[in-house]
Amino acid sequence: MTQPRNNPYLQNVSKNYLLQNFKADEAVSLKRISDTLENIRDCGRNTVIGWTHDSVHVDICYAPVEVAIKGYEKFPRVFQGNRLISAKTFDAIATGLDIPRVRVKMTGTIGIARYHINVNTLNNLIKRYCISYTANRAVILFDIVKFSLKSPTEQLCQLKILEYYIDKAALLMANNNMPVDLHRSTTGDGYYIWNNNVGYEHSIRTYIALTLILTLNAVSDSSIPLRSAFAIGSHFTYHHVDTVPRGIEYIVGDVTIKLSRIVNSCAENQLLISCQVNENVDIIGFMADCQELIDGMSQLRIESKSIIDIRTYLTGYKGQNGFEVQHYCITDKHGLAHIVCNIKLNVYFYGNHSVRIGKMTQELHDMNHLIPVQTPA
Repeated sequence: MTQPRNNPYLQNVSKNYLLQNFKADEAVSLKRISDTLENIRDCGRNTVIGWTHDSVHVDICYAPVEVAIKGYEKFPRVFQGNRLISAKTFDAIATGLDIPRVRVKMTGTIGIARYHINVNTLNNLIKRYCISYTANRAVILFDIVKFSLKSPTEQLCQLKILEYYIDKAALLMANNNMPVDLHRSTTGDGYYIWNNNVGYEHSIRTYIALTLILTLNAVSDSSIPLRSAFAIGSHFTYHHVDTVPRGIEYIVGDVTIKLSRIVNSCAENQLLISCQVNENVDIIGFMADCQELIDGMSQLRIESKSIIDIRTYLTGYKGQNGFEVQHYCITDKHGLAHIVCNIKLNVYFYGNHSVRIGKMTQELHDMNHLIPVQTPA
């Protein structure tokens, strides 16, 4: 392991942050962990696999990123689950992959009591130096139309306005007792947005955040031309650690690839959703559950306008048995097929005012990259 780098900036950031937010003995211990993690990271060459502890020691195992990725096939626990692992699992992984481990002595007892060095604080610090896998998370992709044709100042303005809509939507949901922890990373001409919490209801909350972001954009005098996609799927999470102990989070995997393929087939002011939800709920059931939760929201005000109702639905056609949702197939540049549905969003305000977001079915007939298909079984 390389020797700690003599970087006064990192050392001062770490020291000041820790001393301002924790009691003295805990701050010293966290400073030791921070220095050890930065040493292990070695400019990003290595990733922490996991950690465990006894009453006064923290044990960390780590590996070069390429070794960790190869080891994931043998030990899925390398990237899956909490980074705090049992001593038995820790030893099995470190021995099985033949990777180094390091022990750090704490200045007090590790635990969850007020007088302990908090185990959750340690975990939150250490996981920023890890790669983690999530099997099922809802993610949004916003793509700003004709972004590259704008001047640099216009591009900056559009990204900052979109950021405002994201944060404002989260605040509106929190005020309705429906908190959502939205994270984001820029694509250059838009954002990936995801809920830090996972699970079916959190996927619904992510979709509701999407409807509010689009509504904020639609009623604003600074409306941005967007095309939007929503999908649920798997991904890996990693951090770019620019200061200690804070870091910038990124996601990459099946869900982000799927979203990029889908949004490439979107028109301006269109919203497409991947039909893959989970093994227990289809896309129609998911949208019904989203609408039910939206119906439970009250006293929503956007740009001084009070909302009466929000209607979000999958578009389709009149079939032999009544209304049928239309599914579409998008074939990407690699020949892979993605099944999606088209979404309409209607928002009604007091004063006989409404906004309508998205495309109707008849507007999609000339979009050759959206091929209508039969409803999947």
